[in-house]
Amino acid sequence: MLIEVKGNSGCSINIVEHDNKLTVHKSTFDSNYVQRLVTQANKQKNAELTSNIEVPKIHSISISDSSATIVMDYIHAKNFVDFIEQSPISAIDDFTKSIIAYIDNEINSSHEETIHSNVFTDKISSIEHNSEKNSYVTNKIFDLIKEARKVFKQHGDIKLPVGTCHGDLTLSNILFSSNKYYLIDFLDSFIETPIQDIVKLRQDTSLLWSLQMYDKAYDKIRIKTVLDYIDDAINDHFSTACEYYKSSYDYVQLINILRIVPYAKSQAVTEYLENTLTSLLGNLK
Repeated sequence: MLIEVKGNSGCSINIVEHDNKLTVHKSTFDSNYVQRLVTQANKQKNAELTSNIEVPKIHSISISDSSATIVMDYIHAKNFVDFIEQSPISAIDDFTKSIIAYIDNEINSSHEETIHSNVFTDKISSIEHNSEKNSYVTNKIFDLIKEARKVFKQHGDIKLPVGTCHGDLTLSNILFSSNKYYLIDFLDSFIETPIQDIVKLRQDTSLLWSLQMYDKAYDKIRIKTVLDYIDDAINDHFSTACEYYKSSYDYVQLINILRIVPYAKSQAVTEYLENTLTSLLGNLK
């Protein structure tokens, strides 16, 4: 039995049943994406896990010049909305402590690097170029992109812990199964810094990005209240535990949100980007 599942990465995702066991087959048939998918699979295989944090086991990685397929365990689990709606506060606390410990471990395994400002300004220029043919990118967003580039030029170099990171640690890339939390859809990042993982989490807990993508009914008051609760815990912890966090968070988050711009596909996302980028740039003035 084969079930095709829609994904957000551009890859084909199928659930295959064999001998009463389900596996996930994640594939790309784009020769330009093959190496990137293989890199992501290797990040998943080599992830340094901590208590209660798991990854689906990868059984095989098949590669050709024009395609690649990863076969991994299928995990029976809840998504983040169902988890938040159905869990007591003790389970919310357990998840929050577990994901913070995971990032603490990444930071402790990292080393300091000075990232030159041109790394960021070049990335912003690339984002601007890749957005030029997207009709959902408004003149206001292009003005905000230019303002962001100016901010990085004025700020100069940024010191970051560099080592390993998940790369796309949004709540939608975490599966919730009992008291275990499975990380999926690892992503190669243009800077491999644990700050990126904090930024991605807070992209959801503070900036509510994954809710933009969620198309089912949910308890808005409960979800927002719990996300605020988790966000406060993340912010409070890293404000004292990570010396790089306060000095770099707003800048890394700004780049992170800018990276969404070329992929905007709806008016709702356009409005989200306009409002969020305006707010983040306001924090840096």
